[in-house]
Amino acid sequence: IAFVLLDKIRDPWADHYDLALRLYRVKTNAELALGNYDAGYKLGDELCEHSKTPIDALPTIISKVAALSNENKRTQSIEVAIETSQTMLGVYPKRGIVWTIIKELVWIKSYFRRHKDKDILEMPLMTDPKHLFSMRLFSQIITTAIQNGRITEWLVATVKSIRLTIKHGICEHAALAFTFMALLSVGQGDNKGAIRFANLSSSILERTNGESTKGFVYVVCCATIYGWSESTAFCMDLLRKGYHAAMGCGDIEGGILCISTGNAHAYYDGYPLQELYNTLGMLQDEMKLYNLDVNKHVALQFKNGISMMLGQKPIDWDEFENFGDTHRSITESDEVLDEKEATYPLTYGLSFRILICILFSKFEIAEKLCKRLQQKVDLKQDPAYETQTNAYMYIGLVSAGMYRQTKRNKHLQVLRKMKKMFVNFCNTKGKSCTNRALILRAELKSLTTKPQDWRMVKRAYDLAITATTDLGEPFKSIGHPHEAGLTSELAGNYLLSVGQTKLAGQYFTSALYFYQRWGATVKVNHFQAHRKKYIDQNQLRELHRSYPGAAPSSGGIVQFGIDNIDSNQNDLAYSLIHGSTGISSSSVTTMTIGGGKDSSNAKDGRSIDFSTDGENYDDEDGDNVSVLSDMS
Repeated sequence: IAFVLLDKIRDPWADHYDLALRLYRVKTNAELALGNYDAGYKLGDELCEHSKTPIDALPTIISKVAALSNENKRTQSIEVAIETSQTMLGVYPKRGIVWTIIKELVWIKSYFRRHKDKDILEMPLMTDPKHLFSMRLFSQIITTAIQNGRITEWLVATVKSIRLTIKHGICEHAALAFTFMALLSVGQGDNKGAIRFANLSSSILERTNGESTKGFVYVVCCATIYGWSESTAFCMDLLRKGYHAAMGCGDIEGGILCISTGNAHAYYDGYPLQELYNTLGMLQDEMKLYNLDVNKHVALQFKNGISMMLGQKPIDWDEFENFGDTHRSITESDEVLDEKEATYPLTYGLSFRILICILFSKFEIAEKLCKRLQQKVDLKQDPAYETQTNAYMYIGLVSAGMYRQTKRNKHLQVLRKMKKMFVNFCNTKGKSCTNRALILRAELKSLTTKPQDWRMVKRAYDLAITATTDLGEPFKSIGHPHEAGLTSELAGNYLLSVGQTKLAGQYFTSALYFYQRWGATVKVNHFQAHRKKYIDQNQLRELHRSYPGAAPSSGGIVQFGIDNIDSNQNDLAYSLIHGSTGISSSSVTTMTIGGGKDSSNAKDGRSIDFSTDGENYDDEDGDNVSVLSDMS
């Protein structure tokens, strides 16, 4: 109504400038937030045209920059932000970009060597409007450039934000800059520095009551830093908080990214597929509601991958072999993505298909997809926990499968390389991927150990399965049931090959239970058809009766569906490797195969010490369980 009445005034900008400015600003923000971009841009341009000072125009320009990013017009968004920060604020360099980055990074590193975190957090709050607008523009450049692969731009914005903070005081946008300094530290192999900057960003958010940057801060921290060392529950809690904060501030893109990151954690950690499928549907509905293009192709690949495992979409092996060759295979439309835009949907699309190939022993197709993943995606430059650990685990598992089929040493060498990489991850980045390191270790042992030493291999599989499941309260909640099922199946296959048919049946039954817990209908049906004679139905019923895998009640799109993951999962697995949990080996046998005890695994009543049980656990490469567990 107020806007309609304002239009009736002959020259509102001359007669009622302050009122017109406020109304146009509110109306512009509302249209852009609702996805009515053309109307919002038109109103914003009129406001900027009549603004008396740059400070009056800057809030609307920043809203336009964010809206362009929401429309997936990231290049244009970055260009507008840089031009504004150069012409109106004079804070973004026009030349000597590389020298500026190097000079500022050297200064920043020197500063943080000489100062403690307390010195940073006790700085005064930033109050100057010009500096605050500069920080807001830098934040927008950082978040947009990182998604568009514009490394130079986000580096400039990050180092300039840190310099402004140290010189003029802290604000909530400084938290984002510190987060990306953490990301930069990860890329340089400085994991301690990364954790320091990440913790500083959280402390700055707390001190400034920051809400507008919380979504992006938590997405980056959970995906690239905390994911390596903290539990899924910890990361999910941060992502929920980030979602609420972002949506409450009108940062729709940040909120959607929180959900997408949560979905990635949920999928790769084996959350029940049907629940996750429902959540993805709600995510796509929310994106349509806000006319948001960001991450829509990633959401499409997630939904396709889950649909295939649920049996709602047929598995087409020919489509698998050709996936990623054309844009249509990624977008399922005529839309053409540039190389940077295609990276994440391509990564997830390939990753889902590789896992499905592994589950159905289609190793020749999986090998082609792994090569395509390594050719088109620079995994070493992607510090995300889920991206790196899953890709490298899949490459290792595919190499093991190919070695079994071809006996070619090149595949065994790749498996060894992947296992060593995980040992390094565990010792330098954090213990979250312990279970994946142990899965590859068990696979390597199964291929390099003499048949008469099968007990050693069985014990390695037991350790991997136990580290994969939740030991806090056996089977009340299970972490990574898909990986537990796959490892149980691999163990069963190995035991079958060395003539231990009865034991193999126990592992196959356990694998079926895990797959059912995961909700992978197609895999369950295939597995039952091919391993039916080995399945102990009494054991299976007992597992479901004693440890029902009821999915948690879904709290909707912001719940991310992870309410049943026990935060002690990885700590307990870590303790188990040290042999300090007090869990007897018979308990491990019962938990991993759900049935009778194997006397070869005995020493009942004693805590397990897998590195000193009378057998040589050293691998040919020279590392052992104690190396994997040296993560303190």
